[in-house]
Amino acid sequence: MATASALTVLHDLIAETDARLHFGQLRAAETRFRALRRRIRAAGCHRRGKRAWAQAQTSRNGQDEM
Repeated sequence: MATASALTVLHDLIAETDARLHFGQLRAAETRFRALRRRIRAAGCHRRGKRAWAQAQTSRNGQDEM
């Protein structure tokens, strides 16, 4: 019975560690997502779509050549 009790404790410890790792991965993903969202907003291309962003890039490139 001591072996079964030790296995139960070990199983609980592994489950708790796994949950903490999973939570840590979620936090890291959330941090990356927020940083990406900040960069998109700073670029000013949110709510405009790909076409408007592409037009802004081509017009910017055209201005650089002049």
